[in-house]
Amino acid sequence: MSNARNLSKFKPSSSGLVETADIADDAIAQTKIDADAVGTTELANDVSISTTGTISATTSNTTNGTFTNSSGHNTANGVVHVKQTGATNQPTMVLEQTGEGGNSGDKQGLHIRNAGQNQGDGQVIAVTTTNSNLNSGNAFDCFRVWGNGAMSLLNAATTLMDVTSTGLVKKPQVPALSVSRVSTEQIFSSEYETITGLNSSYYNSYPVDNGSWWDSSTSKFTAPTGSGTTYHYVSLTCLYGITVPSSGNNYGLIKVRHSGTATQNDILKAYRQVPSNVGTQGSMIFITLNACGVVKMVAGNYLQPVAAGTNGVNKRVHSGTYTNFSVIQIA
Repeated sequence: MSNARNLSKFKPSSSGLVETADIADDAIAQTKIDADAVGTTELANDVSISTTGTISATTSNTTNGTFTNSSGHNTANGVVHVKQTGATNQPTMVLEQTGEGGNSGDKQGLHIRNAGQNQGDGQVIAVTTTNSNLNSGNAFDCFRVWGNGAMSLLNAATTLMDVTSTGLVKKPQVPALSVSRVSTEQIFSSEYETITGLNSSYYNSYPVDNGSWWDSSTSKFTAPTGSGTTYHYVSLTCLYGITVPSSGNNYGLIKVRHSGTATQNDILKAYRQVPSNVGTQGSMIFITLNACGVVKMVAGNYLQPVAAGTNGVNKRVHSGTYTNFSVIQIA
């Protein structure tokens, strides 16, 4: 028998002795490769799979795939990088678990295990947004979670909410107001009058107007367009002067006016009656009144502090910081 070999099937090419076209589909089948016949030493350091189809693996009751980097990697793309390069209306990655059931309290969805920075100051989750229409096209983190339990929600450089590692919840953009009276009295004799001069210009008063819902020229706290339905704690405190009558009673009243959807509503009130026997006729009795409560607002609604009382009789909103109007959103 001759020992000669037929070499007609081998021919030189630009890519090697055997071209891809010379191997029929599935000519080298899985059954023709022994387990681990192609080992680590046979593969180059970088392996690239380029396909227009899908890559899938199916197992039962075991881990389907593991990527391990034995040392600190030197790329911001991480050990595994999933990238979608075109605009889309569909998600880039979906983690789906469809089998119903399981033990109560078990981890059945996404589970991130992270050793992290020694003091817990490293971020274990970060969502970075890069869009030419946001933040002048500069990338920014809109969501962060630290290893010590802290969390942040952001809109570019604006912090929307922080949760500290000690459990303190901070919402620096929540609408909040605290304004006090100027150093002059407000005297009137009509039945009611809007309390004005609440600009905290007096020496020991510090204003708060977070969110800029307050207009000191009209004494209105107005929910802006787009604010939706909100709930607020409101407090009006006033050192209020009521004239002592010659007979009978005079009364004084402070209230918070809510613009409502159609008509004005005086929703929070505090009242005091002054009889003729409490002092000299025509003198003024000063009383601290407070009206407070929780109110509901929708965009366009406003709150306004008002003083009222017996018509035709002098009434006074005391000078100084004894009169204060405060509002803070609670929900």
